[in-house]
Amino acid sequence: MLDQERTASEAFLEQVLREDTDSAFVIHFDRQVELLQDVTQSRQKLESAIGQIAPSEGGQQSGAGWPGRGGHHGGGAGTLLYDAVYLASDELMRKQQGRKALILLTDGDDRGSKTSLEHAIEFAQRADTLVYCIYFKGEESGGFSPYGQGRGGYGRGGMGRGGAGRFPELREDGKKILRRIAKETGARMFEVSKKDSIDQIYAQIQEELRNQYSLGYTPDRTAASAAYHKIHLAARRQDGIVQTRDGYYD
Repeated sequence: MLDQERTASEAFLEQVLREDTDSAFVIHFDRQVELLQDVTQSRQKLESAIGQIAPSEGGQQSGAGWPGRGGHHGGGAGTLLYDAVYLASDELMRKQQGRKALILLTDGDDRGSKTSLEHAIEFAQRADTLVYCIYFKGEESGGFSPYGQGRGGYGRGGMGRGGAGRFPELREDGKKILRRIAKETGARMFEVSKKDSIDQIYAQIQEELRNQYSLGYTPDRTAASAAYHKIHLAARRQDGIVQTRDGYYD
């Protein structure tokens, strides 16, 4: 499926990325988390990075180091999905303003991350980032992620950490994991199938990103804290469906 992923991702960036206002970057993750293209508004550079994606051999890839983390750490078999979500959220997304979305293409199977699933989701929520998940059944070669934002650019980015982690025993169903990540960050999970191709899925994500509403309110001072606050948002129309997170961090 790798060729289809590349082609669809390039088409998605071509249609969604608005030059001079939008930025994106590309990360590949399997036995380590690797930045293939730092934040840029150049479609050419992004497409070039997508073209570099291939299954790694022996856990070795050639990417840039993540600033402040002593470069990247490899070794160990696995797919560092949770580390990729955590590092992108904490090191890049958290610092940005405006519309932010992360698109994951993966089978949802994490092996060897140092970060837990709960921790990865928490930092995506703290970064106010929608995490759309595209599920490929039975994929063994890891995944890659074009990260995009609406108006406004990103700061500098880099690579993450990898290797044998603290949570190797967590081998839950990949689809359930991706559904949870998407739901708890206010996005959706899609599954590639004969009925829903990668191109059709990207078209749906594109439509959602172009039709978002940003709502805000001021909570009671007594409720303000560093904890996670749950909220319920409903539409007045009975047939209306609201797609959003169920809470927020201060």
